[in-house]
Amino acid sequence: MLKLSLRLKPAVWFSTPTYALKLLRELNDNKYFPRKIVVGGEKLLDTYIKEFKKYKIEVYNLYGLTECNPIGFSDSKAPKKIKAFYDNIYLETIEPAQGLELVVNDFTNTSTPVIRYRTKDIITSIKKEKGIIKEFEIVSRNDDLIKLRGEFVSKSKIIEVLSDFSLEF
Repeated sequence: MLKLSLRLKPAVWFSTPTYALKLLRELNDNKYFPRKIVVGGEKLLDTYIKEFKKYKIEVYNLYGLTECNPIGFSDSKAPKKIKAFYDNIYLETIEPAQGLELVVNDFTNTSTPVIRYRTKDIITSIKKEKGIIKEFEIVSRNDDLIKLRGEFVSKSKIIEVLSDFSLEF
């Protein structure tokens, strides 16, 4: 992958954030870095965003599920804020004990419609229009939570705190 990137010098990469950072660290001695990276598949942590900014790379976050069409995309100025971009995907929330869980209804796929699919992503709803979520930020995953001393703690939050010290784990 490194040799191919050095030879072709693509301006945009699509990757998980951790793999993109691994490649960037290995490319560190070279003059080539992509101008933009579209990440997905993992939670985009603040430490990852800071690391991308060190390389002067614009970061975009693509949010989607295997079970339906892509749901949203972020702006590079606020890569953790996902904006839903399909009018026929209806996003709503339910409230388990851990917070607001995103629920997806995808009416675009007529052969296998996704109706009230629980994503297990705990979000903060930032913008709604007519009761439909149009903009949100992922806080954690419902199945990512563990209980410590009676409090729910996200494993990704632990990773985020540890990544302030090292990205090598």
